[in-house]
Amino acid sequence: MAEVKKNFDGKWLAIGVAIGLAIGAAMGNISLGICIGLGIGTAVALNEKNKKKDKEEK
Repeated sequence: MAEVKKNFDGKWLAIGVAIGLAIGAAMGNISLGICIGLGIGTAVALNEKNKKKDKEEK
């Protein structure tokens, strides 16, 4: 059977947290890095969501 690919909106959030964790570990302040990662992940997720919405309207 063919598997249906589900859209997971939180993938960018998870990637952002992972990147932020790496940045935070390099800076020596993991909590700040996680906050930066959350911001980056949320921004990318919202940007992707808006692109999909604009594409569906056309």
